[in-house]
Amino acid sequence: MTRAIGRLATLAALLGACGPMEPPVGNDSGVAMDTGTTPVDSGPPPDVVLPPSDGGVLPTVAAPLFVRSITFNNMMVMLGTVAAVTDNAGTSAFFGSMGMRLLRSGALLASNAEITTWRAAATVPAVLGTGTWTIAVDAMGRVHRVRPDNLFEFVGDRYGVAGMSVRWVAHGGMNYVGFASDTHLSIADGMNTRRVMEGPFTAFGASNNFFAGVSTDRVKVLDAATGRLRTWNLPGATAVAVDAMGKLVVSAGPVLWVEGAEGVLQGVFRASAPITSMIRSGPRVWFVSGRELGTYAMGRVSMTSNTMLEMNSTLSPASMDEVWVLSRAAPRRYAADTGTQTPEAIWRATMQPVYATYCADCHFPGMGGQLPDLSTYMGWDANRMRIRNSVVNMMAPVMPPRGMFPMEQRTAVDMWLMMR
Repeated sequence: MTRAIGRLATLAALLGACGPMEPPVGNDSGVAMDTGTTPVDSGPPPDVVLPPSDGGVLPTVAAPLFVRSITFNNMMVMLGTVAAVTDNAGTSAFFGSMGMRLLRSGALLASNAEITTWRAAATVPAVLGTGTWTIAVDAMGRVHRVRPDNLFEFVGDRYGVAGMSVRWVAHGGMNYVGFASDTHLSIADGMNTRRVMEGPFTAFGASNNFFAGVSTDRVKVLDAATGRLRTWNLPGATAVAVDAMGKLVVSAGPVLWVEGAEGVLQGVFRASAPITSMIRSGPRVWFVSGRELGTYAMGRVSMTSNTMLEMNSTLSPASMDEVWVLSRAAPRRYAADTGTQTPEAIWRATMQPVYATYCADCHFPGMGGQLPDLSTYMGWDANRMRIRNSVVNMMAPVMPPRGMFPMEQRTAVDMWLMMR
């Protein structure tokens, strides 16, 4: 009886410390910093069973994973060494040694070289507004927003993390945005920011309102919606993610562990090399093992062969169930090749290069761009008749107007239009 009461008291303390976030008082410029009690991590709570050793019997052969490289830089824009990348409404933002560069449909949309050293970036809900923001963390740990005019705006104070040296940022679902330093993780919900997990941390993951961190042979997961904090002891933990079902996926050296029934971590696969980076993108958790890519989804582990990634490559989520691979070399973008091609995938392979070379100077989105906006598949799909008349039938206004559009390109456009 005494033990049961003690367990209830411990759980109540955790829920009280990480519970529903209170609205700010007297602050309408952003979120308010909650400096109240942080949860005390005194070991695994009663509902967690420590994972057993795999005993050397884990599968070492995964299902084959076939990936295709996605062309995203048709104009060969110089990007430098990229530290972080985000996707937002069809525009990719690259943060690296050449500053920030925005690419849309393979063409350079804008650039800003004011800051050239970066740590992390994410697309997150806008503070006290609608839509999304692209935010990035510089080498000093300061959080900046990319404004519509492509200038940088310091927004650390609006998230309540102005005095925090941020190393990692992620949108965790709903309005939750996580900010991690060397010592702790804080979560902002658009109204309030609360310090929720103590470090030091070496890896993070976020999805479905869950925030996970690897901290000194422990893995911690916070449910931001309920305030429930759980901890697993896992010596040698290296990378962590939360899958599409809200379950923990974590690596320790070459072993992949997955949260199973009743919160038990189960070893599911032993790779031939340590698993060093892991993220969720779309329905899959992607990971890097040595120089290969792997995925975990619905109980199935798949791996590539002969992908030949650079050693120590890191992953970043991309739109459309794709993944970014970042290293000292140029960034790469991959998609799982399921054997089927969507209409948008066909457009990206055939018409996006045409757009980047011949159309991007005029038909780009936003101020200064001429209608129609042809920077996306949706723009081409919605304007098929106008494109046929101007490009294929060469009716006024003939496009492109410079007289430099080869006939074979007009034929390619015609073939794409007939595919519908």
